[in-house]
Amino acid sequence: MFEIRKVNSSEAKLISELAIKSKAHWGYNKEFMDSCVDELSHSKEQVSDDRCRYYLAQENDDVLGFYNLENLHHEAILLEALSI
Repeated sequence: MFEIRKVNSSEAKLISELAIKSKAHWGYNKEFMDSCVDELSHSKEQVSDDRCRYYLAQENDDVLGFYNLENLHHEAILLEALSI
């Protein structure tokens, strides 16, 4: 069954690995990918932050992707991350 659900803070490592794997798919060299690790990593604190909403797409036990919406203020929401 396909579902989209909130990410648990315990899944921060999972979504970080997915973000890195998704970026690497485009054939970037190791040096560039190493420089992206911090930007693509998501901590438990970030996932738990009230300003952010992380959602995970999965089918059965297979993780398909995730996205993060950040509430900038009452009139603006930013798509901060999207990895498939």
